[in-house]
Amino acid sequence: MFFNISFILFKLKPAALCLIFIVLHAANAQEMVRLKLESDQIEEILDSQSLPPYFSEEMIQGLAEIPTVYNRKLQLIAYNSETYAISSCYFDVYKWEEDTWQNHYLFGNRGYTCGAWPFFYQNQLHFLGGYGFWNNHTDLLSFDEIEGSWSLETPSNQPSSYNTELIGIGKESAFLFLGIHHNPRLNINNVYEDEGFYLDLKSMNWSRLSFEGLISHTPGKAKFLIQRGIGIDTENFFVFNAFASSNNEMGLVLFDKRSMEFRFFKRDSPFDFFNYAAWIAIKGDQIQFVDNFNSIQELDIDGFFQHAEYVGKAKIESLSPALSFKWKERTLLFLGLLVSLLLILYLFVKFFPRLSRPFIGLFLKTSDVQEESSSRNETDDEIAKIFHELHSLKGKVLNTEELDKLFKIDTIKSLDYRKVRRSRLLLALNSMAEKKYGKSIIKRKRNLQDKRFLEYEIS
Repeated sequence: MFFNISFILFKLKPAALCLIFIVLHAANAQEMVRLKLESDQIEEILDSQSLPPYFSEEMIQGLAEIPTVYNRKLQLIAYNSETYAISSCYFDVYKWEEDTWQNHYLFGNRGYTCGAWPFFYQNQLHFLGGYGFWNNHTDLLSFDEIEGSWSLETPSNQPSSYNTELIGIGKESAFLFLGIHHNPRLNINNVYEDEGFYLDLKSMNWSRLSFEGLISHTPGKAKFLIQRGIGIDTENFFVFNAFASSNNEMGLVLFDKRSMEFRFFKRDSPFDFFNYAAWIAIKGDQIQFVDNFNSIQELDIDGFFQHAEYVGKAKIESLSPALSFKWKERTLLFLGLLVSLLLILYLFVKFFPRLSRPFIGLFLKTSDVQEESSSRNETDDEIAKIFHELHSLKGKVLNTEELDKLFKIDTIKSLDYRKVRRSRLLLALNSMAEKKYGKSIIKRKRNLQDKRFLEYEIS
């Protein structure tokens, strides 16, 4: 039996997070310890007496040499006797080796993994989700320590332009709660999602995760109001800080990652440990924290769940709602581009009529060709009838207009299409004559008086 141990250490000011230390159970039952901190507060963190023994002072001091992005955090992860450091928005993967941080990522890419959730699955480091290149995403990346590079995994039915800070990792799955769709290039600007998504890591398939009106970040929209971006992932549960919409009772919404049940546990203590605890420790499904009297409190999440009020259950569904969202945005984008194009054409014709005439003529000409080309071509009987009429004209020389009248194509408005029909008939009639007489029946030649024009001799 293994235990997951985690600690979360906050400043006593709720708005400014100083240090978070979280241990998540790995998907393959390996112990994993996580330390999350801001680089500009390293010295202050070193003075703290609450640091766990998993990370040495030398490790934390060495973080000052790792590049960071403003308002983004560093993470230390102790896993399988190795210690890793990851800087948000970078692809870099540092390992503590020979008393220093060594970067095992061999390339220089950055900027796509802001807010990505790192976790281990099958002894391999993964990133899930994040923000980069001006849009949210749910990309799943896996790191190859031998090659020193990241690879993009390709689960089916992946949601687009979506990310969330509330992610729970199960043994073979990932649960994404109440995220945000954002992609300005598609005119998707911070569209909040009241549902979620489910990733089966074994089959590599995304599904819809429906909460059926149980939880939301929007007041009054669901049975429980969930605090944005605040949650704790234990071994078997995901814990939300919540308020009941009906009576504003404060409590814990507990989500069982095995049965997908939601239960509400009313919190008796007025102390909000999510936002004000000096530190939080997680061991399996046990949560410990220091309250405002510096007393250690312990919460048994599994015991809470057994005594909590059942309020509903999540459902795994097909991704048609998400796909509808994507196609809706694409349709609106297409219609917007079409309207813009028509408006530009209208203004061009209105204000530049002389310049637009050639284009209008080309359009009308093309329309005539398409209209006339839709009419039927000559049948074999009609070609045979023309072939028979040619015998009575043996020895005569016809100009183009006379030949067109004979072929009954003189009424075609488009000269280009009339030329195409004339060439097809000439080819068909000469092929028929060659099979029957061994020679062509119509010979084309230049007019001797004006070589710009063609004549057709019937032989």
